[in-house]
Formats: sequence, structure tokens, C-alpha cells
Amino acid sequence: MSDRLYNLLPVVYRLRDAERGEPLRALLAVLEKEYRRLEADIDGLYENWFIETCEEWLVPYIGDLLGVRGLHPVSPRTFSQRAFVANTLAYRRRKGTAAMLEQLARDVTGWPARAVEFFELLAATQHLNHVRIENTRTPDLRRLHFSAPVDSPFDRSAHTAEVRRIAVGRGRYNIPNVGLFLWRLESYPLKRVTARAIGDPADGRYTFNPLGLDAPLFNRPQVETEITHLAEEINVPGRLRRCSSSDPGRVLQVCLDGDWQPASEIALCNLDQWRRPQHRKAAVDVELGRLALRAGLHPAEVLVNYSYGFSGDLGGGPYPRAEAADPEAVFLVTVRPQGAIPTLTAAIALWNLQAAGTSGVITVQGSQTFHESLSIKMPPGSRLVIVAASGERPHLRGGISVEAPEGGTLVVNGLLIEGGFTVLAGSLTGLRLAHSTLVPDGGGLAVEAPNSELVVELERVICGSITLAAGVNELRLRDSITGAVKAPGSACDIQTSTLLGACEARTLEAGNSICTGTVSSLRRQTGCVRFCYLPESSRTPRQFKCVNAPAPAFASLEHGQPEYAQLSPACPASIRTGAEDGAEMGAFNFLKQPQREANLRASLEEYLRVGLEAGIFFVS
Repeated sequence: MSDRLYNLLPVVYRLRDAERGEPLRALLAVLEKEYRRLEADIDGLYENWFIETCEEWLVPYIGDLLGVRGLHPVSPRTFSQRAFVANTLAYRRRKGTAAMLEQLARDVTGWPARAVEFFELLAATQHLNHVRIENTRTPDLRRLHFSAPVDSPFDRSAHTAEVRRIAVGRGRYNIPNVGLFLWRLESYPLKRVTARAIGDPADGRYTFNPLGLDAPLFNRPQVETEITHLAEEINVPGRLRRCSSSDPGRVLQVCLDGDWQPASEIALCNLDQWRRPQHRKAAVDVELGRLALRAGLHPAEVLVNYSYGFSGDLGGGPYPRAEAADPEAVFLVTVRPQGAIPTLTAAIALWNLQAAGTSGVITVQGSQTFHESLSIKMPPGSRLVIVAASGERPHLRGGISVEAPEGGTLVVNGLLIEGGFTVLAGSLTGLRLAHSTLVPDGGGLAVEAPNSELVVELERVICGSITLAAGVNELRLRDSITGAVKAPGSACDIQTSTLLGACEARTLEAGNSICTGTVSSLRRQTGCVRFCYLPESSRTPRQFKCVNAPAPAFASLEHGQPEYAQLSPACPASIRTGAEDGAEMGAFNFLKQPQREANLRASLEEYLRVGLEAGIFFVS
């Protein structure tokens, strides 16, 4: 309780009020509560005058005062148009310059960008009064080892002229051409991750990926400090290259038994054949995500810091955790590898002893690997949340089994689970998985026994196959990537998800989703399938604006790769822009990529210099 107004009274009145049980203090507390609301409202009105501090809903109105062209609406959770409106006057002052176009691309799409004026890369006879030293027709082979790949956004080698149009993405190197290169994949940093040993016992060969997969490492972008600065490799979330002059200690670190190695002890090289370093303690292949230690080193624990790439906040990753705050929780446990409760097994053992009706939260600190499997027993009417701490992605090497004889609700948020997830016989009321990964090759999700009360909900989840017993009540999918779904006795509600396999359900409601296998619904008089892709052989309820051919094309269907389940640029437009709001079908609908690209193309008409033509190229 705040006593700001009460403390303004003379002491004599406060003493008399205390003798009477402080009724005056209680009255002023009510008045102060309303005063604070009024004060906050006045402060909010003042902050809403400025684009830097105003509420999100006011951004378009301030933009209208500046005559800003209206953009396609995109959810603030994806990116904000605040920067676009804030920098409008700066755009107009620097109209047509490469740095301005680069900043415009970043502001209207939310993607890191680099602008390239291709006329500077044309091979041409130079005038002695205007010599471009960097424009050399013959590449310098002495610098080839550290130079950027040919035709990449950072390529500085000269090219012969192309006459095809850059606006359709076919031509590049010509006098009026400007290229805008965009990075759609995001870089997610992880700290203190347990490196995965290839051999058993460990023989000095490891992968950065805790699942043992070969996956490229990504750069941790540095913020550009000058508005006129053109982005360089260190400023974008691109893949790291073996042939790079960048400092490896800035983007990755290796810890051997608690001793973090300096950059001078880490060599960047090709580990296709697992070559051991001779003069340094560790060798790293950033393109394969591999780590090799010098012969004779046998650490008990190897930890790494690195960044991986992915399309968006989906699956297990270092994201904010909404479920971490549960005001009703009375069972609060923190699992920390070096803490009082170092394992998830110990935390679950304490939970299994709780009384009926208990609400609990188990928070997992760190991104290390837990070599264990969990057996959870839900007390009657209880609710348990197992959540990773914000910015962490713990890895469970084993699986999870849940048993609830008399009801209960389980929530799992933020975990990377290598084993399967099994719901045993009982009467579990609710199972919610959010921002988690059940490794597709690790068993997926299975409910073994009928349960007419159970509702299974997956949101922003990567999962293998889903198998529900005939009596399970309902399955809900939101923004998720899964394997085949076999739920013949369940009501399935699938929205903005990608199913890499067949789907079998009792009743089906689906929207803005992709299902690569045959879809079969037992009761076709109930439900509706809207704005979805599904094969022609499917047997579903009535369809509305669905696509049956051609089939979708994916950049990669190999789990662990940065482009996993991302639609390929070669994917038909009927799928890339076939959702209800004009975005893509499938799990990455929330990114609104077609709208962001359309915003950039519309903005270029106003800010591109007369006589120039721009092309948009997606690096990732």
C-alpha cells in the first residue's frame, strides 16, 4: 500500500487516525489508487505524442501525419512499423542512396538487409581521373582464401554486364541495378550447451548440436553504429564460413572442464574427415558444427557457446516463457546443474509426493543436457508446469512418461526432448506443449489409453508422429510442425500447421495448414477445411479455397537444418500466398513473409532514385 497522500498530512492527524484504527489512511489509499490511474493516463498521453514511446496502435496514425504510405498489416509480434515511421524524414533527406535503401528494407520487413549497387561491380575500362581501386577485373588470388563467395551479397569481384531485368530476379550486374539482399533466417544464441560426443566413450569428436547432428553455426550479428554504414558479414545473421578472417572467439567459445579456451587455441578448419588439431587444443568446423580436440585431451565435460539458425520462434529455443509466472503455484522448484536440485529426476521425485490439487512450477536453468528419462505422476486435480528459463533451451536426452490416475494438467514449455513423450493409462485432463521440440526420429507423442477428458494442445511445437488412442477427446495444433497424425477417435483442430505425413481424425477443423499425406475424417458432415493444401485423395469435410495440386516444395525436410520445413522459393504461389490473409500456408504463417516482401516492393516505388531498378534476393 502506498502512503504518498497520507504522508502529506500533519503528524497530529496521523496520530489521531492511528488511535481510531486508521480509517483516514484507508480512505486516502483508495483516493491514491485513483490518483495513480489518472497520473498514468496523463503520462501515457504525453508519451503518445512521440513515435519512440507511443503505443503500438498509434504508430499508423502518426505515420498518417507524415503522409507515410500505408503498409500491409503485420502482427506486432512479428515486427513493428515504428522504425519505418520514425525514419521517414531521414529517408526523404537521403532518398535513393544505398545506405537509405538498406535501412528502408530493414524497417519495412524486419529482416537484416544489405544494399548492393551493381554498377560498382561492372568490369569496365576506367578513367584515370576516377579510378576505382577495388574494382579489379582479375581477382587477387592471394586474397581469395578470405574473400566472400562469388555472387554473394559481399562479393567485390568485377563482372561482365547482364541485360536481363533485375526486378524479376534474373539479372544483376548492370548500370541501373540495385540489389537488396535479405536474411530471413534468425540467429539464436545459446550458452553453456553440452557438446554431443560422437563416440562412446568420448574420443575427442563432438558436435555443437546436442542431438549429434551436423548443422551449420551462425553469426551473432553486431549492431551497426552509423546510419550511413552498409552492412557487412559481421552485421547479419548469416552462416559462418571456414575461410573467414573473423575472430572465432566472438561468435563461439569452447569450455573444457570449466576452462574456457581463448580464441588462440581454437582453429577454424574442415573436419569432413575429423582431422585432429596439432598445435591448438580445439578445431572447429563452423559449416558442419563439428568440434575436434587435440589428441591426448580427454575432458569430462565439454560446453560450447554458439548460435544456430532457424526461421522463427518455433520449437525448443531460447524464447521468453509466458508459463513461468503462475501466481497460484505453491510448489516452486528450480533445476540448476550446479544447484541444490541438479537434475530433473530429483525435481520430479519431489513433485510425485505432492498432495492433491497442488499447482507447481519446475523451472530449468541452463541449456545443458540432462541424461535422464522422466516418469511423472500427477496428484489428483493438480497442475504442473515444466518450463525452461527465458533465453535457455535445456536438452533432455531421454523421454517423458505421464501417469494421472485421477486427473491433472501438465504443461511443458521450452524443452528439447530427444526421447518420446508418452501419456499412460489414466484420466489426465490436459496436456499442453509449447515452444518445445520432440525430436521427429525420437518417438513423437503417444497417448496409450482411451481418455474422454483429455485435450492435447501443441503450440509452436516441432514433433514427430502423433498417435492418440481411440477414446482421446481432442487434439489442437497451432503453428506447429509434426509428422503423421493418427487420432481416429479424436476431434482435431489444426490451424496454421505443417503435417509431414497423413492425418486421420474423427472430426476435423483445419485452416491455413499444409498436410503432405492423405487426410481422412470419419465424420465428414461435421467441420470444415479452409485455405489448406491436402492431396486430392483426401476424404474431408467440405473444403473452402483449398489447394490439391501442385504439391508444396520445402527448402529442407531434414530436422536440425536451419531451413527445416521452410517453403522453398520454388513453391507454388498458391501455397506461398494461399492463406486466408495472403500469407503462406503452414507453420510459418505467423511470420507474414509475403506481406513483408510486398511492403518493401511498395516502398521502393517512393524512395528509389529515378532511372534505377531494384531487385530483392533472399540469402536465406
